[in-house]
Amino acid sequence: MWKTSGHESVKRILDLQAKQQVFPHAYLFVGPAGVGKQELAYEFASKILNSTVPVANHPDFIAHNAAGE
Repeated sequence: MWKTSGHESVKRILDLQAKQQVFPHAYLFVGPAGVGKQELAYEFASKILNSTVPVANHPDFIAHNAAGE
């Protein structure tokens, strides 16, 4: 179950990858500001890392924000 609204086609792909435990070496969430990219990315990372702490504090999580965002 996703908390993030929208992005249904992306969530289907991410769910399939999580179910199969097949992941690319990195994910790139791009698009206009304010559409929920960061929220979706953090929620997905939390799911696959089974994070019990805020995912931003998880040792296997790295987020890179483009300059000016």
